[in-house]
Amino acid sequence: GQEEVETVVSMLIEQARIIARTGMKKHLRVLPMYAGLPATEQMKVFERLSHNVRKVIVATNIAETSITINGISFVVDCGFVKLRAYNPKTAIECLVVVPISKASANQRAGRAGRNRSGKCYRLYTEEDFEKLPQSTIPEMQRSNLAPVILQLKALGIDNVLRFPFLSPPPAQSMVQALELLYALGGLDKYCRLTEPLGIRIAEFP
Repeated sequence: GQEEVETVVSMLIEQARIIARTGMKKHLRVLPMYAGLPATEQMKVFERLSHNVRKVIVATNIAETSITINGISFVVDCGFVKLRAYNPKTAIECLVVVPISKASANQRAGRAGRNRSGKCYRLYTEEDFEKLPQSTIPEMQRSNLAPVILQLKALGIDNVLRFPFLSPPPAQSMVQALELLYALGGLDKYCRLTEPLGIRIAEFP
């Protein structure tokens, strides 16, 4: 996440200053990359640097698939990702740090060597890699579904339980979301949007 990226960037900048005092010919330019970073700051990772400057980019998984940065020779993969997850038993949604999937690991490795030879250094063993899940759980299957149901209802889709989701969510999550919206007064006993409360809630982003 953003906090972890900024922490690592600060540590690397301090180390770069120490290394610079030793007379090292190549200098390090450490740059953060995450979704909440201002666009002007994000664009810095695409800038070309002089031959005596090595660019170090500390990124969240936004750099995994969303963008392509030319000239990346090495990737260091920590093997973890911060995901939003919803626990239907406690009705709490939070960000949790979990191991990545094999698909994500391969995507990260693919960031290096796109237009030159490159390597990926994984900070975990081959045995740990084999234990990783094949793919990341779709967001629809690990999120609070109340906002989704509100949007579907606002679009005139009444039977949300039969809606053809690309990644069908757990039935328990759907039922709990309906119960929550009913308890809040957003849905009536027929699971229809109430007026005016339900309609107003659905208008919130």
